[in-house]
Amino acid sequence: DAFASGRFQRRARHRSCVVIKAMSIPWSSAPMIHFDRFALMVDDSRLVGPSDSAHDAYIDEVVAARLHELGPVDVFNVYGDPEGSSPHPIDIEQLGHYRVVLWHSAVGTTANTGLGRSKDALAHYLAGGGRVFFVGGRLSSLVLGDFTYPKAPLPTAGDGTFDQDSFVWRKLRYQDDVVGIPTNGSRRLQEASGIIGCRSVSAEFPTLELDPLKWDPWVDDGEYYRGGIADWEGVLMDSPDQLPPAGFEAIYSPDTFDHSLCCGDVTPQYEAAVLGHRYESPLPPGSVGDQGRTVVFNFQPWYFESEGVAEACRLAVDWVVDGIDSPRAGSPVPTAVAASDGVLGSGRTVR
Repeated sequence: DAFASGRFQRRARHRSCVVIKAMSIPWSSAPMIHFDRFALMVDDSRLVGPSDSAHDAYIDEVVAARLHELGPVDVFNVYGDPEGSSPHPIDIEQLGHYRVVLWHSAVGTTANTGLGRSKDALAHYLAGGGRVFFVGGRLSSLVLGDFTYPKAPLPTAGDGTFDQDSFVWRKLRYQDDVVGIPTNGSRRLQEASGIIGCRSVSAEFPTLELDPLKWDPWVDDGEYYRGGIADWEGVLMDSPDQLPPAGFEAIYSPDTFDHSLCCGDVTPQYEAAVLGHRYESPLPPGSVGDQGRTVVFNFQPWYFESEGVAEACRLAVDWVVDGIDSPRAGSPVPTAVAASDGVLGSGRTVR
């Protein structure tokens, strides 16, 4: 199965993490939620930037830096090592060991992804009190297998693409139109709708700017500018009947390119969108609909200045893990820890 084939890997870097092999515990007899280890980083990314290895190193050394400071971080590689073309889902039995999960996805517009195939396990994990930091562009589209924009939730639109029972609505907390590079828009509008920054709408988080050495939006082919980064999406949350859900706090809005080579400035379309947020359930712990804390960065951080990304991710991680041992809303406590498991996050190999 996926675990026997080596999907859990040890990163060949200065930080240590566990190699996890197949578990022989029957599903019916194994407790699903243990919370007996600290953190898991799920690598659902390939072929981004100059190379997948450069992208993975950036995630490990910049995005996950704070996690590494706080405790042992295990790694699950969705595509195996060496990487193949078929993603392998992670199940609740494996997720349930970890108090915190950092899930990063970067696969372009591929419909068959680890996030899409693991959404049910992630839903159970969050419902059990697990906490997740989601990072990557087009996250709702990776879940839905639909990369058209805009997409509207049912029942607010006659031709909606996700409903109120979906992972997108209940766990990503996207409860209004999801926008990105407009699929059916003019080439001029598409040219202008990539992002060149993430504008902070939170007093805590820094604004993020493109690293010009990685992406120069002003390069042109004689007809169009290269424009900003296309790998992003956000939720509008501006319909009169679709206010942000309780517990939802916006962090970032898109700073789009807003220029065209042929015609100059283009009016911004998505200033009201939210492409970064955090969520803490306002419900009593253990009640129906309660879940662990989540942070969503629905853009690819690799393209942005590392200093700002490192600070933003440090703040995100600190918030996700805050009060992790306190029995309060969004703060899981271990529900089943076997005596043989030893200390939390001990870095052992699971067989």
